[in-house]
Amino acid sequence: AEGINLGLEEVVDIPKVSTPSLWAMATALTGATGWWESDWFGTYYNGVESGWILHAGLGWLYPSPSDNGGVWLWKENMDWLWTDSDKFPYLYSETKGAWMYYYGTVQQKRLFFDYGNGEWITLDESTTDESEGSR
Repeated sequence: AEGINLGLEEVVDIPKVSTPSLWAMATALTGATGWWESDWFGTYYNGVESGWILHAGLGWLYPSPSDNGGVWLWKENMDWLWTDSDKFPYLYSETKGAWMYYYGTVQQKRLFFDYGNGEWITLDESTTDESEGSR
């Protein structure tokens, strides 16, 4: 019988990076599985298979280390933000083409100062699901 031979099917298993927090120069927190501490970036959870991290202040972020140092962070409602160990909590907004300063959380709202237009930005993410399964 004639048929088509497509060859062998091979499954390649790419191991998960054992140091997912290398860009942040972070160390694992003892007794808190998945939680990391960085001298410059702060505390965050990195136990999600999708690559998302849950920053203690900024909420859900998708980090992408930059080839030139630092890290690009994708944040819902803010798009791509860049920072590094010398600049944080200053964040460069690719969308705005301007620097922003992350002030912290005030009354359950994340507060940023936009140097491009000289205005404060508040993100009300009090209804955002920040559970592990949400990313």
